[in-house]
Amino acid sequence: MKEVKLFIETQTMGVERHIYVGWLNEELPSGEQAWQQVHLSGGPGNYSFYACTVGVFSSQNMRHKTDYSLGWFTRTQRDAMLDIAKTVPFVRKSYSDNCQTWMSRYLMLLAAHGDLITAEVAQTALNATLGLADSNLVPTS
Repeated sequence: MKEVKLFIETQTMGVERHIYVGWLNEELPSGEQAWQQVHLSGGPGNYSFYACTVGVFSSQNMRHKTDYSLGWFTRTQRDAMLDIAKTVPFVRKSYSDNCQTWMSRYLMLLAAHGDLITAEVAQTALNATLGLADSNLVPTS
């Protein structure tokens, strides 16, 4: 089993806060970590989704992210999470939707699946991504 987390970029450099769901795939000999990422990539007018994305991050990179645990999941459950992500609708050329909109849809679909996350976990994770003060999630980092 692996812990699945929601990551929120804390350093925005003038752009929207990027968010994604991920889990640790491997600790590399260099000390970097390879994380499976589930997210919408790109920017306004040019979004895309790739089902199998791995990001390699140093400890310095990870300091610029806040993460929230969505729980511990088996390989079969994580595969289901990837399959669900492939079904999340988005408009590639949208200027109004973004990765946060996509993540909101994704979290609700995970909750609707029934055995992945609860609606409460989905809602508190969504609140955290939007920076709402009533979020009950406690950062794990």
